[in-house]
Amino acid sequence: VSPPVFTMAGASSMRGSDSEGGHYSIDSVLSTDPMTKWVPQKSSSGGINEWIEISANTPQQVSGIKILNGYHKSSEIWRNNNRVRLCTIAFSNGEMREFVLDDTMDLIKLDLDDTIETYSIRLTIKSIYRGAKWNDTAITYLGAY
Repeated sequence: VSPPVFTMAGASSMRGSDSEGGHYSIDSVLSTDPMTKWVPQKSSSGGINEWIEISANTPQQVSGIKILNGYHKSSEIWRNNNRVRLCTIAFSNGEMREFVLDDTMDLIKLDLDDTIETYSIRLTIKSIYRGAKWNDTAITYLGAY
């Protein structure tokens, strides 16, 4: 079986630009590049109930989710921004799973109990680890295996 490939991304919202003049991108979650990130629109909730979704034109066989949680530009930047703590993962077939993510800069792998055929994976932020400086929740990468 081929590894799943998701080529499109969507989100509930997105920040426009950061304080250093950088730009946020929804599509950046499709890449493991540590200099890119998705961050939802600024709000007092820090991103709770916001979502990011990756999708494909054909059904994909998914047995797990991969996440670079937070903004991975540097360890200091990672600590200064919020990270996802509790999230709901929803698939196009209607199945849902809930996960508590480790607060780590390592690639997080979330094994599913079985293989799911899906066109999309939507991660919804339910709670966060607070950043040391900013109330922005970032995700650098979202993928599947």
